[in-house]
Amino acid sequence: MNLELDISGIEVICILGDRPEERIAERKIIVNAHLEIVSNSAISDKLEDTVDYVELAEKIRARLIDEKANMIEHAAFLAAKEALKFSAVKAAAIEIVKEGAVAGIAKASCICRLQKGEEDEAK
Repeated sequence: MNLELDISGIEVICILGDRPEERIAERKIIVNAHLEIVSNSAISDKLEDTVDYVELAEKIRARLIDEKANMIEHAAFLAAKEALKFSAVKAAAIEIVKEGAVAGIAKASCICRLQKGEEDEAK
């Protein structure tokens, strides 16, 4: 069965940014995930038949904290790759939202869309 799963508002405290002032202090970013999954969980009502979104959030957090990406585009790509590691996920659209990144800009965001198989091809 094809399903869509949205997980919104994953908070991550990490280094993200290219400007010197962004590299010295961690900041809170928000990750929103829209996943296309193949799952029988609607019928089985079992967690093992779908994506454990608590586990997904933990894996995304760990990757972004470790990576210390310069660009939100790269952070979105890394998070999408983490989502695609789950067997039920066939496609992921991951949005990274960075509020108050620099003076005069309220927020910056980026959405990366990847399908199963693209995560290794993208460079």
